[in-house]
Amino acid sequence: MEINNKILEEYFSYLTVIKARSPHTIAEFRVDLRLLFIFVLQHKKPLVTPLPDCSFADINFIKSITLNDIYAFIAYLQKIVTVLLPHVVEKLFQLDNFGNILKKYI
Repeated sequence: MEINNKILEEYFSYLTVIKARSPHTIAEFRVDLRLLFIFVLQHKKPLVTPLPDCSFADINFIKSITLNDIYAFIAYLQKIVTVLLPHVVEKLFQLDNFGNILKKYI
């Protein structure tokens, strides 16, 4: 499932063109961001069913993600048996990169 969001697509283009990331890396990061956005939405609004394309993740939603949301997401990742610590660190690095790029929108 693709992420239907202009800001994110611009970020993925940046990763592809400027940072020369592989299609595999971009695909993994799409999954990571989708997981983060769905987690945060369900964490903040448990009764809301998120759309799988993450079209709900507009700039206001992204700006609303707090450090506590990120901590909760990290704790969630650490509980997933298939996610090992190096993968969690990589996900955090990618999220930090994404945050730095977002500063031009905020």
